[in-house]
Amino acid sequence: MLKLYLKYPAIAKEKLIISEVGIPFAVSSNGIFKLILTCYAEVEEGRTFELLVVYDKYDEIPLYKLIYIYGEAILGCLEGQEEFFKYLAKLIPIDKYIVGRRNSIHIVYKVDKVVHLVDNIKMMKDALRANIPLTRGIMGWMNYIHFHPGIDIISVLKNIKVKFECKSQDSS
Repeated sequence: MLKLYLKYPAIAKEKLIISEVGIPFAVSSNGIFKLILTCYAEVEEGRTFELLVVYDKYDEIPLYKLIYIYGEAILGCLEGQEEFFKYLAKLIPIDKYIVGRRNSIHIVYKVDKVVHLVDNIKMMKDALRANIPLTRGIMGWMNYIHFHPGIDIISVLKNIKVKFECKSQDSS
């Protein structure tokens, strides 16, 4: 079982506006955070994986669906990202992944908009019909599907056992 440990600030020092496309696949031990796998195009034909965390107090973010999420985020720390990506690379092709310096990760704490795009990642073109901007996240997933058409990433994520724990850092 993979273990991921989230530490988030009690008081946010800097806030960001974030717009991402990803697949939520794990719920924290306290039930209010969800872990999301994103794939974005950092360059033309790019397909870089990165993890994202969302604060989902009211359980509005569906698991194992491709979603678009827009909201305010802060930086936290997620230990175990490197191990997660190395494990995932044994199951599917990973062209590139990013782990932030000191295991930093974006935590979306205020969700302004969530759009369920598709249940099956292979139906990605249907996501383009949704009323959302064409982001680097949509392009990243489309590139990944184009280069790896036989991969059912949602099924792979469903079969990964993750222990996802979290706690607030002291505000000192």
